[in-house]
Amino acid sequence: MKKGYRDICEPDWNKFRDKYQDKIEEDILNDSRIIYLVNNPPKQQIINSKNKIGWKDIENRNKVKKLILSLKTIRNNLFHGGKYPCGEKEEDGRNKKLLEHGIYILLSLKDIDTKVKEYFEYDI
Repeated sequence: MKKGYRDICEPDWNKFRDKYQDKIEEDILNDSRIIYLVNNPPKQQIINSKNKIGWKDIENRNKVKKLILSLKTIRNNLFHGGKYPCGEKEEDGRNKKLLEHGIYILLSLKDIDTKVKEYFEYDI
């Protein structure tokens, strides 16, 4: 976790990614759902030069960085994305597929760090 805007506690995706880069490559990068996400990442919502909402591709050659950025983007698009008002609608079922694959990957990643797993599985 890290201290974010207005002292809000935020997940430190990059620290997790950097700490477990090798383990992620070894343990989970060969899964078909992860290969799909790395090869077909979600688009990131942007404000273009004409001050209009648009979309851009995630461009990163490092598969682990692309995977983690894709997970963050799925989350952001789900809660903040404008969906389709500014362009083509994605093929039917793509958003659902991204969410399902993203959830699977998050559950796989939580098992890499015992503290994350402990916090995630903690019962009140």
